[in-house]
Amino acid sequence: MDVCILNTQELMQAQLAQAKLESHGILSELRTNDASGFLPHLRFTQGIQLYVSKENLEQSIELLKDYFEKDSPQH
Repeated sequence: MDVCILNTQELMQAQLAQAKLESHGILSELRTNDASGFLPHLRFTQGIQLYVSKENLEQSIELLKDYFEKDSPQH
């Protein structure tokens, strides 16, 4: 995977975004530098990243943009 399209502190948010992409046939990869879960506090300093291939970048951005706009609270 080539391009990071999401960096978040929330594991659930990253997993939901990944599921959204996978439901549209887009492969992605979650990365975190938390020593394979042994040092979970590192997620708060470095976050969790969601990566996709360059070929799927534009479609992924559109899908996640629509997804996060739909789920954000209205003011």
